[in-house]
This record gives sequence, C-alpha cells and structure tokens, in this order.
Amino acid sequence: MINSKDYHDYFFKDGKFIGKFEEMYKNSGMVPWNQDNQGHWPDVLITQSIIPEFAGNIGEIHDLGCGLGYYLDLLNKAFAKNNCSCFGYDLSPTCIAQAETIFSDYMFSENNLITNFTLKGKKEKQKLVSLRGTIWYIVDYLDIVINNINNAIACNDFLLINQNFPPEVSNYYGKGKLPNSGILEDCLNKKFKVVFSVFFVNHTRNTNDNWYIGLFKKEQN
Repeated sequence: MINSKDYHDYFFKDGKFIGKFEEMYKNSGMVPWNQDNQGHWPDVLITQSIIPEFAGNIGEIHDLGCGLGYYLDLLNKAFAKNNCSCFGYDLSPTCIAQAETIFSDYMFSENNLITNFTLKGKKEKQKLVSLRGTIWYIVDYLDIVINNINNAIACNDFLLINQNFPPEVSNYYGKGKLPNSGILEDCLNKKFKVVFSVFFVNHTRNTNDNWYIGLFKKEQN
C-alpha cells in the first residue's frame, strides 16, 4: 500500500505501471495533474477552438478517464451552444464521488475501459467520446480499448484523442508499443476515420509536453 501525498508515486515504479488510482485520489496532497488549472494548456486551447468546427452537432460528451471532471467541463464550454449532456467515467470510486461534488450537473460513473465498458446517454444523440492523457495507462491493452469504444458508439459519433508524448529520443514506458504519435493514429484508423489531427512539440522543455490531438469518426458498424 502506498501512502504518499505526491500523486506521481501512484503510476509507475521501477519502470513498471502500477496504476493505484484509488489510493492516489484518497491520499494526494494536491489535485492530480493540476486538473483544475489546465484551461490555458496548448492542447486544451487548440481542442476548444478547432474541434467544434468538425463536430458541431453533437448532443452528448463522454469523457473516459475523466478524473475530477475539469476537462469534461472545458469541453462542454467549447460546445456551449449545443446544450450537451455530459458524462464522465473513471476507475476510482473516490474520484467519481469528488467529481460529483464539484460538477453536480454532470453524470459520473465508475467504468473500466478494458472490461465491462459501457456508455450512458441516449442512442439517438450524436456523441463526442474523449480520451485525454490516458493512453500510457492502457497502452498494453490499446487494441482492446479501441475495439470497446468502437462497439460502444454508433455511426457518425466522434472519438477525440489528446495524448502527450515524451521526446522520441527518450526511453519511456510504452515506447515499444507507441514509439510516436503516427503509430497511435494508425491504430485508431483501423476502426475509425481520422477527421483532424495535429502533433506539436514544445522545444523549450525536454519533457512529455508534446501533444497529439486527433478527432476520429465512426463511419460503419
């Protein structure tokens, strides 16, 4: 059992993924990943300004691995004119309980992207399903997750991917599966059609502050 106030201690240890998210939300001394202060991040700003141009008729937003719901709220604000129903999903019961307190107008529930994955909402509403910053935690099951999302949504629904990448020259967990963003896009293109994508590099920092943004559409069952 981990007893640390530093949320970083709950993801990886000795080069292996441990994923103690429930313990993290119970013990962290700060909001993990600065979720409450990400409105100015470049990938968020690009997403808010561009994605509504391609997915402007959606009626529901579903954020997978939603954390405390702050990114779901930012997406909802980008689609404010749509009056969307908003749904957030996460593994941690403590996380879900906290998110429900912060954003009482949204619906949150426990869900596992790898097993027993389902979406709430109405079948007749066009959906935007979002997955932000979560790929490295499911990279060993990526094909399963992509297939599960594909099975959960209908034709003409959208899948939005925002994922940060470490510098390509560095060694990092998951590099064997996803050495670059192009491979990620290829994996997604097996089930969906890419509508918009961009990858930008922060040359001022040698960190994982390099982001891939991809919007995909399901065109057939």
